[in-house]
Amino acid sequence: MAKKARGAASKQPPALSPVLKAMLDESRGRMKKKDAEGRTYLGKEMEGRQIGIPFRQLSLMYLFDSTVLGLGKIYGLAGPSQSQKSSLGFEILSWLFNAGGGARLVECEGQKYSPKLIRSLMGDYADLLVMDRCDSTDLAQNFITDSIKVLRTLGKRKTLFGLMLDSLSGVEPESATTKVEKEGSSAPRAYPETALTYTRYFKWLASAVSDLPLIFLFINHLKEVPSSMPGLPPTKTTPGGKAQRFHSATYLFVDRISRAKTRETRVVEGQKVVMPQEIRPLKLKCDKNSLGIEGRSITVDFWWYRDTFNIQHSFFDWEDATAELLLEQQETRGVVDPGPEGRYAKLQDICDVSCTGGLYTSKALGLARVEGHELGAALAKHPLQETLIDFFGIPRHNHWDGTPLPEADEIGEAPEPVQTEADPEEKAPNPDSVDLGS
Repeated sequence: MAKKARGAASKQPPALSPVLKAMLDESRGRMKKKDAEGRTYLGKEMEGRQIGIPFRQLSLMYLFDSTVLGLGKIYGLAGPSQSQKSSLGFEILSWLFNAGGGARLVECEGQKYSPKLIRSLMGDYADLLVMDRCDSTDLAQNFITDSIKVLRTLGKRKTLFGLMLDSLSGVEPESATTKVEKEGSSAPRAYPETALTYTRYFKWLASAVSDLPLIFLFINHLKEVPSSMPGLPPTKTTPGGKAQRFHSATYLFVDRISRAKTRETRVVEGQKVVMPQEIRPLKLKCDKNSLGIEGRSITVDFWWYRDTFNIQHSFFDWEDATAELLLEQQETRGVVDPGPEGRYAKLQDICDVSCTGGLYTSKALGLARVEGHELGAALAKHPLQETLIDFFGIPRHNHWDGTPLPEADEIGEAPEPVQTEADPEEKAPNPDSVDLGS
């Protein structure tokens, strides 16, 4: 027999005791004097404080376990080389532009990006992307801090914005590069300077962005370290210390799951058109999710347009990812109906998706032998999507309406870059083994 939920025994809602009410009033009065109302609130108000840009596709809702891309949050993307993680970052920035916002790229990899690809993903919005080229973590953090100060003052916490750092481990602090310039490869490195620098900075950053309609997105490399024990798989690590994971609301791993394939045609609005493209299948895994279920993964095709005369057709096929998700989940996924009979409901009973020869059929949607992206696009406009959101237990959060987010704690000034002096005789610790998140 299922246990009753806490608080469900009484039909009357629990009342706030005089002691708790006095405590609440006292704290709210203190915050009002500091012109910082909204920092103290009751638990019944917490759902309303999760605000974001709505997702249209069920595949993204399932991956993030949310109906919105939450604002005031830090997001991490990590993957091996050539896994399209930066491309995914530009895709996310384009969502903010489409919602009426802006974006800034703090680039730390020596301009290793393709202008053609950025324009292909972002279209005309690429012309409005603010871009900074950095040669040290000090300069990168200064650009990020300047952006946050402007959004807080001139933007009055009402400007939708995205900050993207590519990549977290692309450059080192000025103190470290100075040593290398002077002493070359023999320069000692007794401290994990980059990790220490970002440890202090992430602590400040997490609070600084929490009351802004902003996302801070950083790109990092995912490396495999061989296990010291025979027979055990390698360990995946992300350079730059553990603070990046500790302070991230969501951390996604991106990886290519097979070799690229080519395709010449695609159905667009019911018409078959010639679009010679290279398709790169990717796996996205939510390795950490502070706001929902972690460990969820989806597969998505990244279409790279190969015609040099038309560069605005590279995209992530989230619609097709939705079709693949439903097909994969419906065989085993089920929930117990909370009704009096307690029936076991299968996903297949709800959406009834089948695939033959790469073409999908769904009786619930009234579709027969269509491509995956057509099924996903139809679902986004169909009431069945709301049923599936409930089936997967995806939390519904508020859509941002242009008003400031509830204020966070006192922000303070950004920390100064860490200055470290290396002892030539001291053994350098591994920055990935230093717990810098607490």
